[in-house]
Amino acid sequence: NFINQILLDYPDKKIVVDADGLYSIDVSKKYNCQLVLTPHFYEFCKIFGLDTKLTFGNEFDMVSAKACELNCIIHLKGKPSITSDGVNSVLTINGNSDMSTGGSGDVLTGIMVSMMTKNISILDSVAAAAYIHAAAGDQYIKTNNKESLRASDLIENLKVCY
Repeated sequence: NFINQILLDYPDKKIVVDADGLYSIDVSKKYNCQLVLTPHFYEFCKIFGLDTKLTFGNEFDMVSAKACELNCIIHLKGKPSITSDGVNSVLTINGNSDMSTGGSGDVLTGIMVSMMTKNISILDSVAAAAYIHAAAGDQYIKTNNKESLRASDLIENLKVCY
């Protein structure tokens, strides 16, 4: 398929795969650790064929194990968020549950891609992006009703957080 072909053709490129693109990933392959997958809990379980009941509560170990198996970075979106390269893992404990709104993941991906241009590791780039994204959500609810949070509000609050 298209996404796996890109991964094969450009193994030296940093690539973030999110949303429906996650379902195209061949989970039987080893990648080059330039690949970042950004599922939420249910996407994570579905793409790896995991039982949600057995995975819930074991997310940290499961994300680390799957990142190691694929030789990639997995950022499991949630509260907390877990970012792992299979060896090292980072928890992002800030943020709030109302950030799971349409377009919020797109904002996160944009921040990740921006951070990946910096001269730091991809793991650190993704973890920093998760922190900044969550901080923007937390900044918004300081002065607004959290249920009204939209993706554009996150963008507006980035200037305070970064």
